[in-house]
Amino acid sequence: MSNKLAFWKSGRFKMSPNEIGRLGEQIVERLLRKEGFRVRTFNELLYRKRACSKIEALVEVCRENCGFESKPCFRTTYGQIIWKNCHYYLSKYCQRVCRRLCRNRKILRILEEVKTQEDGSRAGLDFAAYKDKEIWVVEVKTGTHSELKKSQRQFVERLEREMGIRLLHFHVRLNDEIDYLIRARGNINR
Repeated sequence: MSNKLAFWKSGRFKMSPNEIGRLGEQIVERLLRKEGFRVRTFNELLYRKRACSKIEALVEVCRENCGFESKPCFRTTYGQIIWKNCHYYLSKYCQRVCRRLCRNRKILRILEEVKTQEDGSRAGLDFAAYKDKEIWVVEVKTGTHSELKKSQRQFVERLEREMGIRLLHFHVRLNDEIDYLIRARGNINR
């Protein structure tokens, strides 16, 4: 008797809408990378990577307004670690500390102004793409729907008008079922 296993399996695999959406995003991300774009997460546009130069003032304002809540910025003193763990909370107080807002804070402010309850989510997009010192926001719609939500449209319009950041909108059409054929080989006695 052979100790090698070999069999064939075929059939259909049904995907959920979330799986289809993730697959569409991966396809578009690879396409953009092939075209020479640097693709990053959408949150990279909202929050600075490096800590703000006025982080001590931001932490003080946050501590005054957060009360006794247990936030990561209360437990450490090193600026970059505080920013990494607490950028969401600290960004809320930028306008109190800085007269001139950084690009990231302006984009976050626009996002907060356009998000609505009717969409049921934030107006956020899928990712950001960079090429030749230009920035684009990318939205991928996979499946039968291809329209942006109302808050996403408003967000993109304001981004282009106020910040010069344009939209790359992709519609990927996939079936919700995948026909597959699998051939497996292996050694049973390992």
